[in-house]
Amino acid sequence: MRQEMPFNLKGRVEIEIVGDGLEAVLNDAVRAGLDVRHIRRTSPSSATVVVDLPTFFALPAILKRRKCRLRVRRRSGLPFLLRRAGRRLFFAAGFAGFVFGICLLGQVIWSVDVTGNERIEESRVLGAAAEAGIRPLQWKFRLAEPRELSRRMMAALPGTAWIGVDVQGTRVFIRVVEQTLPEKPERKSPRHLVAAFDAVVTRIIADRGNPAVRPNDRVKRGDVLISGLVGTPERSQAVVAEGRVMGIVWHEYDIVTPLVHRHKVYTGERKTRLYVTIGNRALQISGFGEPAFRFYETVTEQKVVAWRDRKLPFGYIREELREAEVAEERVEIGEARAIGLTQARGEVLRRAGEDAVITAENILHEKIEGGKVYMKVLFEVEQNIATERLIIQGD
Repeated sequence: MRQEMPFNLKGRVEIEIVGDGLEAVLNDAVRAGLDVRHIRRTSPSSATVVVDLPTFFALPAILKRRKCRLRVRRRSGLPFLLRRAGRRLFFAAGFAGFVFGICLLGQVIWSVDVTGNERIEESRVLGAAAEAGIRPLQWKFRLAEPRELSRRMMAALPGTAWIGVDVQGTRVFIRVVEQTLPEKPERKSPRHLVAAFDAVVTRIIADRGNPAVRPNDRVKRGDVLISGLVGTPERSQAVVAEGRVMGIVWHEYDIVTPLVHRHKVYTGERKTRLYVTIGNRALQISGFGEPAFRFYETVTEQKVVAWRDRKLPFGYIREELREAEVAEERVEIGEARAIGLTQARGEVLRRAGEDAVITAENILHEKIEGGKVYMKVLFEVEQNIATERLIIQGD
């Protein structure tokens, strides 16, 4: 390949030499130091050779002396390319201008993308980027180093922990990592912790304030559990009482559980309908007529044709009509009782809040009537009984 390169730069000509003195022509050319390559005999009195342009112009004298003639078969190389380009000057100039324009446009920033910002508005990030020199239609060679750009933007945007700048082609990607700030504590007015239910106190954890009750004390709703008044009666100070007070609370529930459970089941029979959508209109193309079954459930699937990130106003809707039946299942009285108690326990714990524990339960009354089990149950729950109450003047 390296030997062929200068050969192509000089110009490459494939010729056919015809005559009885063919061998003498080739010998004379080699003795004269001419560059003759790729010799291939085509007949007893003719052969094809490849020469460069200087050799081509030196051959006629040898051919005339040996009474041979030549015929040009193919031309290639830089001189011939330039000659053809000269004939198509406007095309060559346009092509060169196109290549130059592409290279020129590739050196311009066309878009700036910002990601990672949540509290900081994107407009502020783009404004800081513009001050640092990052803006659309900016020359890439005029941008500073990414580390310097990051430093400038962080100085202009308080509340950022790190900013990354990445230049990819004609786009600049800015990645923002915001600082994680501790939440400011809510300022509260002085208050007591009082009982939210009638209960028996089991545990007291007073983080701030004076405990007003002890374990095993019976309290009524509204009684002070942890006082927000600290100090002596002569020199007292009102604070925000904080802590937890656990106590036993009694909840009475009425439970009704049917002995026959009804639930929906699918038989496996189905019917499919297809629609073609254009804008807000739909045209049915299959699944005409009513289904053979009476009760069914319709499951709809809609698809919209999209090209890249743009949704087109075309698509289809697929409706599947599935036959359904209502099945009845009879349960025993003991099982119905267990189902009702399980549901009631979940409801009790949900209302009692986290850390609540059911310590005992007692069925006060039970009867079976109209295919249902009726129960009145008393739950004994240990839960947080404290709630807040503001300290008013005169407490």
